[in-house]
Amino acid sequence: MTSTTSPAAVIDAMRDIERASSSEDEKLHDSKHSDNAAVVSPLYATGTPISEPSLIYDAAREKALVRKIDFYIVPAVALLYLMCFIDRANVGNARIAGLEKDLGMNPKSYDFNILLTAFYAAYAAF
Repeated sequence: MTSTTSPAAVIDAMRDIERASSSEDEKLHDSKHSDNAAVVSPLYATGTPISEPSLIYDAAREKALVRKIDFYIVPAVALLYLMCFIDRANVGNARIAGLEKDLGMNPKSYDFNILLTAFYAAYAAF
């Protein structure tokens, strides 16, 4: 038995199949986008390309964002400042109470300053 289909006919049939499947994919792709067509990002509401964004500022949303950031950042910074102040006061009181003598530190050396630097480095890390 010999084949009656030529190679050109096979290639044409394959191209037709590819075209049909790509058009089905496009229809599916278009239907997905048409479902979400009403959802528009507020940042790109003008329809400009993403490479050149046109930002729209909403004063109410910006105020809410600043309030939210302040709600989290200000208490954290205040707590860190309080802890830093308490530690500095405690280290100063310990020095007056004889910390250097108890630990065998030389008052003329920089051991106490190294201790204070270690506390500062820990605060800077946080």
